[in-house]
Amino acid sequence: MSRWEHEDLKGLDVDEFHYETTYVNETGGVGTEDDHCAKLISNLDDKTMRYYVLCGDGKLYNPNTMTAREKLKILWKMRKVDETVYDLYTRYLKTRTRGLLLNAERRM
Repeated sequence: MSRWEHEDLKGLDVDEFHYETTYVNETGGVGTEDDHCAKLISNLDDKTMRYYVLCGDGKLYNPNTMTAREKLKILWKMRKVDETVYDLYTRYLKTRTRGLLLNAERRM
């Protein structure tokens, strides 16, 4: 630990970033922090967005397969992707159209 770790920084003029996080669950609806397959982080100050989806073994998380339910949640990690992959994946979660999932995996 550094000795300045608990130092009061109120005197510094540091801008705080304001973020809004939106979670998407297995059905494509609004999820929670504990149960989500994708998330969108919006920076409210400069209007930038970061997209994340749940990945493991080089593939996107597919809640319809038995292997996805059998595997531990520890093996699945959130991975930063571009907007196209995020849109294809969230549309797949809503419609269950397998082609959308395949296209999203190809663009990763």
